[in-house]
Amino acid sequence: FGAVIGENGFIFDIFGDTVNMASRMMSTAASGAVQLSATAHGMLPADTSSLRFTTLALPDVEVKGKGVVQVFAVEEAAPMSPAWTESRL
Repeated sequence: FGAVIGENGFIFDIFGDTVNMASRMMSTAASGAVQLSATAHGMLPADTSSLRFTTLALPDVEVKGKGVVQVFAVEEAAPMSPAWTESRL
């Protein structure tokens, strides 16, 4: 969902549940950390060998307007698997 604001100089704004949840993930994450909601984490492939990072389940957090939410931290880049490297050659 989005909106155009103004009559002369337009400002574009995007808002909705996805943007609100992303904001909540940012505000509840540790400084400098990347945090995923369970919904975002569920969109990752089942075979994680193709990913350049790993995730770690964190304790659930209280999210304004959502209640208690399961969250995951994005950990440092995982070593590239031979399959990942070969698929990009």
